[in-house]
Amino acid sequence: MSRDGASDDGVVPNKKCRSHRRKADFVNRLGKVAVILGMKAGLLLLSSSQAARSEDCAALVNQGKSLLSEQKIQEAQNSFLSATRVCPDLAEAHKFLGITYDQQQRFADAQRAFQKSIALDPNDAGTHNDLAVSYFRSGNADAAAKELESTLRLDPANVSANGNLAAYCLSQKKYQEAADRLLAAHAERSQDPLLLLELTEAYFGSGKHSEATATAAKLSQVAGPRPQMRFSLGLVLAENGEYPSALNEFSAIPEQARDAAVYGNLANVYAKLGRFPEAQDAFRKAIREDPANPEPYLQMGLNSLKAGNLEEALDWLGQAHEKGSTRTDVTQALAEALIQAQQFDRARDLLTAAQAQTPRDSLILQAVGDLHSSLHQDQQALQAYQQCLQIDPHRVETHLALARLFGRLNRASEEKAEYERVLETDPQNPSAHAGLGHLALQSRSVDLADKELRAALSHNPNDLQSNEDLALVRMRQGKYDQARGLYTKLVTLSPNNPGYHFELGQALLKLGRKEEAQREFNRSQELKAAVAKKTG
Repeated sequence: MSRDGASDDGVVPNKKCRSHRRKADFVNRLGKVAVILGMKAGLLLLSSSQAARSEDCAALVNQGKSLLSEQKIQEAQNSFLSATRVCPDLAEAHKFLGITYDQQQRFADAQRAFQKSIALDPNDAGTHNDLAVSYFRSGNADAAAKELESTLRLDPANVSANGNLAAYCLSQKKYQEAADRLLAAHAERSQDPLLLLELTEAYFGSGKHSEATATAAKLSQVAGPRPQMRFSLGLVLAENGEYPSALNEFSAIPEQARDAAVYGNLANVYAKLGRFPEAQDAFRKAIREDPANPEPYLQMGLNSLKAGNLEEALDWLGQAHEKGSTRTDVTQALAEALIQAQQFDRARDLLTAAQAQTPRDSLILQAVGDLHSSLHQDQQALQAYQQCLQIDPHRVETHLALARLFGRLNRASEEKAEYERVLETDPQNPSAHAGLGHLALQSRSVDLADKELRAALSHNPNDLQSNEDLALVRMRQGKYDQARGLYTKLVTLSPNNPGYHFELGQALLKLGRKEEAQREFNRSQELKAAVAKKTG
């Protein structure tokens, strides 16, 4: 273009056209600006709408939480459902919806809601724990344990998850793992009664007796007047042989809060402590609370059996059977009492009827074996015991009965093996230790006999055979004064046994106490003469 405005081809441009082109460019720019402004306005409107929805969801969730705290489960659930519809990606809404389903025992719905929440927020340890609890409540313990492990990977100190996993470990008898989990939750410093109760049980199970009793003492203070916690602690203490402490817990439950279960357990503890009149009184109160329950009658019968009141035992056990004829433990107890009373035909009829109903019940097979053993039908007894152990390989009572049978048959190696199997299941079992001690004494292994018999007596101090065997050990060791003390105890426990008086005389003679010894020999002769006269 030339300076005068002509184009290079000699054409001079029209000024009006140039003006129109500039106007068009301006319009185009205005249009682009309008489009951009329109887009921004749309974005602002969208952002505003999202914010409004988020506020609505938060309000719905908060409303639901408030309703949940008031135990208005259905109304809370409606609020959380609304929140999930408005904001489907809000993890918290799905979590709390799951909690409401769980409280209604709609476990499948609860678990789907928790899983949705976890998918939206995988790192929320609390939701993993909620899902685990739902699995527990629906009976899926293994899935619950895995979910709790996920919780603890995210939050190792989570008190609830550690406590829940400890409860699972306790149910599986993994006591040391349970204790570890509870310590991770600082249960030993807690004022939470449930955590302290679980820690007490875990300590007992893992063999930490002093820690268990110390924790139980703390729990007893924390529990205060709460009957349920006192009852639960009493059960744990009784199961672990802490009968005086268990008695304190059951006795602390106010009279007005006691039911048949409280009286029944109170009675059992009294019986373990040898306080039979108080035990029978508590059982009568349990019967008053629940007359149709066979349990108090059963326990009164068993206590009478232990006290040597066979006729009374048969009466109570007969009533227990009338009220609970389908319970095999009641049938077995009655059968065992009939066997002791040498009412073998009645015992056989009872067991035949029971076997027709439940042919492979370990309790009934145990009683069948005991019946055959009492009749010296050794092969049939052996067969019944072996069938029992096929059903329940760790049944302590059957291994002990089998050991006694082998002992009568002079099969010492098999007898010993059965006692050792008992100790694999129940390391403190006094009968097994007593049996091994007796075998060691027979084989003149005095030191081993000493060890086993002391173990037996530490758990069953008034067992006649163990005291008699240990007294003989002391005589062989030349510890005559200790032997005298044991024979004196035996004479106190069984004053009409002529053999105990004779052995006490022998110990006194070794100590040079001839006059006392002669009195015991004389007493022994008197008792023998009385027995001979009665049988003659």
